[in-house]
Amino acid sequence: MLSKASLYISYNAFAIALGSFQFGLHLGEMNSPENVVSCRTESPISGILPSCVSMTTSSYAFATAIFAIGGLLGALMGPCLVRMGRKTTLLFNTIPGILGPLLMALAINPGMLTTGRLISGVQSGLAMAIVPQYLSEITPKKWTGPVGLVPQLSCVLGILFTQALALGLSNVPGWRIIFSLGGFIQLTQSILLIWAIESPLYYYETGSKKKAEQTLKVFLDHQEASSVIDAWDASGNNSIKPRPSLEDIWHAVYDWRKAFAVISLLMLGQQLCGINVVIFYSTTTLNGLLGSFSKYLSVIISIVNLFATLLMALFSNRIGRKIPLLHSVFGMTACSALMCFGIVKGIGALTAIAAVAFVASFGVGLGPMPFPMAVEVVNGAAVVGNIAPSFGVAVNLLATFVIAYIFPPLREKLGGYVFIIFVVIGVMIFVLFALFVPETSKKQNAGEIWTRSDGTLMITAAANIVSGDKNDNCHIEKKSTNTSESA
Repeated sequence: MLSKASLYISYNAFAIALGSFQFGLHLGEMNSPENVVSCRTESPISGILPSCVSMTTSSYAFATAIFAIGGLLGALMGPCLVRMGRKTTLLFNTIPGILGPLLMALAINPGMLTTGRLISGVQSGLAMAIVPQYLSEITPKKWTGPVGLVPQLSCVLGILFTQALALGLSNVPGWRIIFSLGGFIQLTQSILLIWAIESPLYYYETGSKKKAEQTLKVFLDHQEASSVIDAWDASGNNSIKPRPSLEDIWHAVYDWRKAFAVISLLMLGQQLCGINVVIFYSTTTLNGLLGSFSKYLSVIISIVNLFATLLMALFSNRIGRKIPLLHSVFGMTACSALMCFGIVKGIGALTAIAAVAFVASFGVGLGPMPFPMAVEVVNGAAVVGNIAPSFGVAVNLLATFVIAYIFPPLREKLGGYVFIIFVVIGVMIFVLFALFVPETSKKQNAGEIWTRSDGTLMITAAANIVSGDKNDNCHIEKKSTNTSESA
């Protein structure tokens, strides 16, 4: 039987993770109903609103991809808004979270649909920048592995939810119902967040030490909570910190440039391996080969993605992060080659199996790992700790925009050979991950992550961060002279 603290953490994790659930919902909502929405199939007149929005392949691809630009804007807003508090930031997200789906559901022209998609992207980008950080700051150390994968797991659930509903709602006026769902999810999250806890670290950093300790005692016993506060006191963080200047931020980012390079590599790798080609366009890409089965395959793919991600959530603490990441990239690369062969040769069964295996490979590594790793590689760094998650989301979404926008015309010109591009990229990503991405699992903070086996440091700035075994969710800073920035 779960303890009261465990139940409360679970409640908070559920309420917070609805933000990334919406991200997944918006990722998948444009896939199956594409032909109905863009007037490529015969549809009856639906009353006050038009039955469809006349759009070319290019304009529909732009509306799909513009979500990533909105996400980029939301991610960049994250470091500014997070100063109001993690909980308050997610409550602020109610505005774009409802307005975007409302515009999409009521769209009467491409501009209205695209604008709604852009605003929904702002909500999703802000949520994905805040949710991993928020969860990490309210989670005891023993839960960090499974809870660290909650954002990706909830994102996958969102994709599955919208793909399953699309089986029965890819019609008139069903597509408008699909597009409206994000607003209802956002409203639900905003209500649940009323009873959620604020980050204890946020309270502490803003001078509310008593509130911080009271919040810690919700999920830690009295002694553990006191140990965390003592550790924060010892780190010299017991006063309200002035807002860092642009020069301070620049110097901090430069000092942590290797960590930011790893974050960029993780996020680019996740998108450039081609996952959103399958999420956004699997139905239309495979329709010519698989016919009406392609929309059912989209649901099967989402289910496999869910179970693969859930499997990693259960075993992530045991097997680490880097090994699954490498296996994931290898599997996706091999499956891209098989999809290319299957489409070119017209082998439907092979293509379908390869597509499912492609997403399964993504779910066991490249899907759930990059976002928590982006937080972990700077865990404990005073200035860049708040910047890195938003930076990672921004890089991820820029890559998403590029892939989402250029894939349809590339598919029209190259056919199945388009997947050769992802084979080449996959090989490059595998090599770069193997050489430059550090293991972050079971490391207390960035100081441990960037310390070599001989005790020297790969990042000089990490000298101020050392582990404290008695703490949960705390940063202890101490001077160290054993540093080296050589690779």
